[in-house]
Amino acid sequence: MAGNRRKRKGYAGKILLTLLVLLLAAITGLYVYGMRQVEGRFLPNTTVNGMDYSDMTPEEAEERFRSTYTGRTLQVLEMGGAAETISYDAIDYRFTTGSTFRELVDSQPYYKWPFAFFTAQEIVTTEGFEYSKEKLEDAVHALAAISGEGIQDPVDAHIERTKGGYALVDAVDGNRLDEEKVFSLIDAAVNAGDSEVNLEAENCYLKAAVYADDPGLVSQIDFINKYQNEVIKISMEGNTYVDLTKDTFLDWMTFDNNEITLNEEALTSYVYSLADQYDTYKKARQFVTTGGDIVSVGGGNYDTYGYVMNREQTRAAVRKALLSGVDQTIACTWDKYGKTRDQSGSDFGSTYVEISLDQQHLWYYKEGNLVVDSPVVTGTANEKRATPTMVTQILDKRTNHKMKGSYGSSFARFAMWLTEGGILIHDAAWRDE
Repeated sequence: MAGNRRKRKGYAGKILLTLLVLLLAAITGLYVYGMRQVEGRFLPNTTVNGMDYSDMTPEEAEERFRSTYTGRTLQVLEMGGAAETISYDAIDYRFTTGSTFRELVDSQPYYKWPFAFFTAQEIVTTEGFEYSKEKLEDAVHALAAISGEGIQDPVDAHIERTKGGYALVDAVDGNRLDEEKVFSLIDAAVNAGDSEVNLEAENCYLKAAVYADDPGLVSQIDFINKYQNEVIKISMEGNTYVDLTKDTFLDWMTFDNNEITLNEEALTSYVYSLADQYDTYKKARQFVTTGGDIVSVGGGNYDTYGYVMNREQTRAAVRKALLSGVDQTIACTWDKYGKTRDQSGSDFGSTYVEISLDQQHLWYYKEGNLVVDSPVVTGTANEKRATPTMVTQILDKRTNHKMKGSYGSSFARFAMWLTEGGILIHDAAWRDE
């Protein structure tokens, strides 16, 4: 009986041992199988910098990591509510870790895989990002706000010559961006991972340096206005005036730092043109005869009557008036004066003597009224003694005058000199027809 018991105990022990060995083999096999299953993957309950990568291969983990920024854009807000975008993908933007996901996977103790189901595997590594600076520069330059059409540079306030004279033109800020500042701003936004940047709010637009309230400009336009708004009235005698305004003289003036320079040649040319227009001495003029005909008289060498401007003295007077900056009336200086100027263009008024060589007749008008109407005898019609056509004035008057000439001497009770050479109006008692 005792022997049988011992045999049964021995047999049971073998069975138990066999079972234990089998169990251990099963556990070992399961352990090895599980380790092989997790090998090359993150262990269960594994996070990297707080993001779950459980059971992922390095490639799967890398894809998930990259998916957090793929497709992101930076919105660039511009002047007037316009907006453009820069794609992060276009600048080769990508996140980086201190260790690769392969290295992180390989660093895990696979032999502890059973414990991973019950214990969190927290991996901490440095994170960063990379992108192409060159491609970012290209993307910034390609913005329509920088390289598109309709870009206007800022223009400083300035004084500009216009049809109406000089005017103060205010500054224009335009819409030109400071490209270097824009790049720095966008580069900083990309580094910060921002999704939006406002160029106008960050003062990226170039502005004018000088505005219309600039003291220097205000002083200069005030100085110019003093001159360009003046009106110089030039008296041509006989209530005839010429207005010299900026429409004429402004082209002669140069303004710089509250100083004025006149174009002396232009001023001289203007005064000379006035003289050419208003001088009447030795110039032919239209005359309405007593008979109503319109004839041209004067313009010959025998003329002694008419206006002659002293051009240099008149020029000096005009110059002085212009540089005064004050409205005023000035008088021309005349070397020879006419009697008057009237609206008809006449410079002898309504008191004059008319002599017709063709009709051998004289008419004398006083203040428009015919006073004398008489036949006359003019010089003998030959080359030496013929009376020339002319416009003259009475140079001298004499009574009881003895005239001498190539023809001998004659006595005249009344003689009026018309020329220095001795052409006179005189009585001729020796003539009876």
